[in-house]
Amino acid sequence: MPVLELDDGSHLSEIVAICDYLEAVQPEPALFGRNAAERAAALMWNAKVEQQGAGGDGGCVSQ
Repeated sequence: MPVLELDDGSHLSEIVAICDYLEAVQPEPALFGRNAAERAAALMWNAKVEQQGAGGDGGCVSQ
């Protein structure tokens, strides 16, 4: 489980929260896209992977 320890000693242990925090403190490169449409698409795909699972091998794309 990924965990980010912040400077104040608190912890974030949810991937989207970690990415959102990192993008807020270091905006470039953009992790969730450079505009509202790109951000929405990134969040949509994250939700799809969370809901449907990433597959047994940890990958999110199967061929």
